[in-house]
Amino acid sequence: MKCKLFFVLFFAALLCAQVGRAQAYDPPRQQYPIPLPRVPSPAEEPMQRQWYAQQSELAQLNLAKTPEHAPSWMNYYLAERYKALSGKKNLLPPEQRTLDSILEGMKRKARPSFEYNYLRYLNGNHDTQLISFLEKAEAMDPERAELCAPFIAYYLLTGDKTKRDAWLKKWDARTNPAPSLKQYAANVLRSLEPNAVLVTNGENDTYPLLLEQLSKNLRPDITVLPLHIAFNDVRGTQLLQASGLNVPQADWLLHPGDYWAGVAKSNPQRPFYFAATTDTSYLTRLKENLFLTGLAFRYSETPVNNLPQLRKNVSEIFQLDYLENSATYDAQHAFNRTQVNRLHLNYVLPLLLTAELERKEGKAEQAKKHEELALALARKGGREAQVKKYLEGKR
Repeated sequence: MKCKLFFVLFFAALLCAQVGRAQAYDPPRQQYPIPLPRVPSPAEEPMQRQWYAQQSELAQLNLAKTPEHAPSWMNYYLAERYKALSGKKNLLPPEQRTLDSILEGMKRKARPSFEYNYLRYLNGNHDTQLISFLEKAEAMDPERAELCAPFIAYYLLTGDKTKRDAWLKKWDARTNPAPSLKQYAANVLRSLEPNAVLVTNGENDTYPLLLEQLSKNLRPDITVLPLHIAFNDVRGTQLLQASGLNVPQADWLLHPGDYWAGVAKSNPQRPFYFAATTDTSYLTRLKENLFLTGLAFRYSETPVNNLPQLRKNVSEIFQLDYLENSATYDAQHAFNRTQVNRLHLNYVLPLLLTAELERKEGKAEQAKKHEELALALARKGGREAQVKKYLEGKR
């Protein structure tokens, strides 16, 4: 009996010991790779430098534990690239070397991947000789939305309109650009002289223009030259030649604005415009020869009576109803959450100048309508005080 009791107690002790061990606290371990948010391009949704820095740190934390994880390499690279490009168009040499170094590390750890091949092309800053990397990325994951913008740029530089248009359709389907971008682009196109050349700034004011030309056959006579692709004399020459324009004998290093003024002089048969969205450094450099006609500036070395055309554009050509439609500002589009109100500030001065002309002609009702719209747009864009001050000075 004692023997049986001993065994019962012994096994009970073992059971208790096992239960005790099962209940002991075992702290959870961090699982790697940590899920990371996608790093959007500045064209899609510009972020603060601090946000990019945080994403870079998180990606590097992943890579310390899982160095073969290609998506973390991509986040690391993009965060560093977009942080470096914050507030400017071109990378400085030390910044480019940093990105080169990231790709070298990725080449050793995660080379056979969509991410490596895509970034290898992106790192070339539209170097068309690197197209094989972008093509490899497409072969690995052909439905990725990231492919669209660089392929459009490539075919703009190489002059293959058929393939450019095919990728524009994919860009429209995969990225679902905000309708506000398309409506703005349509107004820009409608307002230009026949056979005009238009210098634009980046993806948001370029690809919607090209899409409107393609999908609606709206002003196909206009040639669009985006600065985000033609950011130096080599790319500028490629783009001009692909667009059938004469290349100027101008010094890019003096100032890029002078190069584009040279393009206008070298193609005198074409009316030459800079979009109102163009980088202000270009507009400031050329301000003596720029004449506002609505959502673009006409470049001319001789004076232009621009006010009649500006007024016609505002009163007759532009379709403005969308500016007062709440659907225009639908926050499902990242662009509308961060950039649409700033874009619409480009309407404010044309509206005010038109209203001023209308008041001089005794058309007070029309003038009031245009002033109220200008004020509403300025309010959304954070410039209401300046517009009120302007209007008070005119009365």
